[in-house]
Amino acid sequence: MTRTRIPMFVLMAVLSVGPAVDILRSAARLSSLLAPQESSFTLEGKVTEVVKDKLTVSTQDNIIFHVRVDDKTDIKRDDGSAGSAKDLHAGIRVKVAGDLEETGEIKAQKIEIEPK
Repeated sequence: MTRTRIPMFVLMAVLSVGPAVDILRSAARLSSLLAPQESSFTLEGKVTEVVKDKLTVSTQDNIIFHVRVDDKTDIKRDDGSAGSAKDLHAGIRVKVAGDLEETGEIKAQKIEIEPK
């Protein structure tokens, strides 16, 4: 029977691979759990300010939300016709559906302008 000598550093490398892989797998699972999650969010309120692509909306309970609007946002006028960002101004009432982002802003997917 012949004996083969395995250098200690090779043996240590082989033995440490298993636990290292387990640690990496656990870290990947934890990372996916801690990643920011988008969630569906709706609100109704009055637009109090419009600055570039952001609306400030105040609800009936005086809760302030910042709503981001982009070219993918579906905007409907109060008569049901298609609208645009130009239709959004201070003083109108809106219903907003979108995603609550990590920053606390709402990324609007749909905005409906309510009748006066």
